[in-house]
Amino acid sequence: MSDLHDIAGGDERRARELHDALLRLADGKNPLLREMSEAVINGELALRDAVASDTYASQFAEPFKAFWSQYQELTEADRDQLPEPNSPGTDAVESPRPTPGLLDGASLDRWFDGPTEYPL
Repeated sequence: MSDLHDIAGGDERRARELHDALLRLADGKNPLLREMSEAVINGELALRDAVASDTYASQFAEPFKAFWSQYQELTEADRDQLPEPNSPGTDAVESPRPTPGLLDGASLDRWFDGPTEYPL
């Protein structure tokens, strides 16, 4: 079983979604995430090792902290207004390369290559 299949618990769809997410990161603006994703795709680095490393983990942590900070500032009513993942009109549906379920392309672009403000 490959690293991605192992992480996805053998779920072929989730393994494909992980692979697609890595492809998007490999095409992204962040040079460290490009390096990491290419190494994982090429089998030179295990994904678990990549996200556990200080070098690469920090590249994921900062965008998530910004997202989480903004999310926590939302009222419960505001949170209730957020669309469900993969519902009509969300990035996952409108994305040119949709990946339903785990991660969608537009969200990855926004969080790892996008502005300092992270819209929900």
